[in-house]
Amino acid sequence: MTNSVQQDKQVPKKYPQAAVMQMVSGLGFSLAVKTAVELDVFSAFQNGPASAEAIAEALELNPSALFRLLRALESVGLVAQAQNGYYDVTEYGATLMPGKAKSIEPLVEYLLHETVVQSMFKMDYSIKTGKSAFEAIYGDKWYENNSLDQDYLKTMDKAMEIYSKMSLPSILKAYSFEKFDVIVDVAGGMGQLITGILGAAPKSKGILFDLPKTIQSAKKHLASSEMSERCQFTEGSMFEEIPSGGDLYVISKVLNDWDDEHVVAILENIAGAMSDHSKLIIVENVPEADKLSPEEAFRDLLFLVCSAGGRVRKKTEFEQLIEKAGLTLLNVIQTPSKYTILECGKK
Repeated sequence: MTNSVQQDKQVPKKYPQAAVMQMVSGLGFSLAVKTAVELDVFSAFQNGPASAEAIAEALELNPSALFRLLRALESVGLVAQAQNGYYDVTEYGATLMPGKAKSIEPLVEYLLHETVVQSMFKMDYSIKTGKSAFEAIYGDKWYENNSLDQDYLKTMDKAMEIYSKMSLPSILKAYSFEKFDVIVDVAGGMGQLITGILGAAPKSKGILFDLPKTIQSAKKHLASSEMSERCQFTEGSMFEEIPSGGDLYVISKVLNDWDDEHVVAILENIAGAMSDHSKLIIVENVPEADKLSPEEAFRDLLFLVCSAGGRVRKKTEFEQLIEKAGLTLLNVIQTPSKYTILECGKK
């Protein structure tokens, strides 16, 4: 994270040393947020403002140390002092309160998990070798790490669900799904995207396709959703056979996790399942220029250090992979959010 959400606290460019030190201090603030989330500090504001002493007593923390943590969080705009020395969350801090509609707490836990942080600390290995530091440390792929505890695996599922929720409105606004009878969501996770699409396309049917463990979790997660009645749950691997019969195939925020070879393999499998009239849409963050935003640059480094050769790709890079897989890029649709839709057809 940057070390301030308040623009008026940024250091003027005429002080380059101070500006660089501000950037470097961002690590400490990221870890402060990680600590506050792990210790349930933001939960302490569910009923309104509270003092450091009251929060420390409720959470069994050291009052003086907690005060210093709150002061750090205040400096980046996540909490603010209310009356009588009490603290309360700001609109930014409220996004870290668990259970709230717009909470991104699981996403923060996912990105700042110990395995990710340790891998980022070994970024030099990835820069020297071009290989995943995560795999070098833990001996397994990021998304396939069997040493992770079950709570963190659940957090990963929730984080992916949040990613889907954040991008869903812009995808539905940018693309018309009603014209497709059968829509297949490849590697669709917990089903947030496909159920959202079915809600916008009331006459369509859906197929949620993912690994067996994920599909079993998705069935339970969507058991009470009326959209699940129009959605078929299919187990399998995107690196093997993908369900045929779809008029539209969707793969969202998946391909950038993988190297070029795996991306082509996935796209070839989708192409093999498509009819001559089927369409495929790829939803990814596709920067328009070589210069990345800070968030895009962070994600690119995250892919470098943790993923199996993943990267943030430009449109031209995607187009080459799409063509190599036997598909052709038909349309590039920029959504109202940072995500781009690449619409493809068979050659």
